[in-house]
Amino acid sequence: MENGTTYVGLDAHQESTNVAMILASGEAAEDRFATTPEGIRRWARRIKRRSKGRIVCCYEAGPLGYALQRTLVSLGCIPSATFGHSRALS
Repeated sequence: MENGTTYVGLDAHQESTNVAMILASGEAAEDRFATTPEGIRRWARRIKRRSKGRIVCCYEAGPLGYALQRTLVSLGCIPSATFGHSRALS
């Protein structure tokens, strides 16, 4: 883990988004927020207060990820999309 970086995994659902984090201090934490622009902004303000360095967020690419990504970028977070389930090739 890079010094000063908080790593965040986001699992977005229609009503709420679940969060798993490793703070720059090494502490693991969980959180949840409403999947709305205001819910994302409130959560981002909270995590920025807890994190002293940069914040790297990973979320699953999909219909709910686009608004999440745009809002995170506007708030100074570094988003990284991942792709959902992969299929094994036969």
